[in-house]
Amino acid sequence: MSDLRKFYEANGYAGPTAAFSAAELEQAGIPSLVPTLGDWPECRNRHLDLAAVARICRPEKVVELVRELIGADLLLWRSNVFAM
Repeated sequence: MSDLRKFYEANGYAGPTAAFSAAELEQAGIPSLVPTLGDWPECRNRHLDLAAVARICRPEKVVELVRELIGADLLLWRSNVFAM
């Protein structure tokens, strides 16, 4: 069992983990999404039709961490975007 898994089981959390740098967010197209977020009537499951949302929902750093904690059989079931 990895140290990360032991920590998670003892404490109930793992992290924080930085998923993206500012440059990576820019490259993923996130700034272009921000102006349109308030116009979406439903901000749920947009990973299914917007590639930029799909990319930010499954960064490899986070996917690897989750695999280590709960196993390799993963599925992105839902995404929610909160526009402030």
